[in-house]
Amino acid sequence: MKRFDAETIESRLKQSGFTIIQTESRPTVSKIKAIHKHGELNIEYTDNELGLSLQNSSDLEILVNKRVVVLAFDNNVFTERCVEQKLHSFNTKTLFLEANKSLNNFIKKMEYVFNYK
Repeated sequence: MKRFDAETIESRLKQSGFTIIQTESRPTVSKIKAIHKHGELNIEYTDNELGLSLQNSSDLEILVNKRVVVLAFDNNVFTERCVEQKLHSFNTKTLFLEANKSLNNFIKKMEYVFNYK
C-alpha cells in the first residue's frame, strides 16, 4: 500500500512552515528539498519509507564543500561537534532549533498519514 506521495508530503511541509525549493521524482526513490529560515530539510522517500535530514544552510554556505556536523541530536540532547565553527555566531543554534520545531510538526503530520492512510 502506498503511504507517501509527493502531494501529501509537500502539503504537510507547507502546513509546517517549510518552503519547498526542489523536487525530484524517480521510480525508486524520490527527493524533496525544503527550507525554514536557515534550516534545510532533505527528504528521500519511497511508497512506504521516509528519510529526513535537517541541516543548517548558513553553515553549508560558510563551509562550501566541506560536510561537517556542527550540531547533533543524540538521545534527545543537542551537542556541539565542531570547534572551528562557532554555533552562536549568526544565531545558528536558535535558527536551527526553530527549523527543528517545524520539522517535529511535519513528522507528527506524517505519522498520522502513515498510521491512518
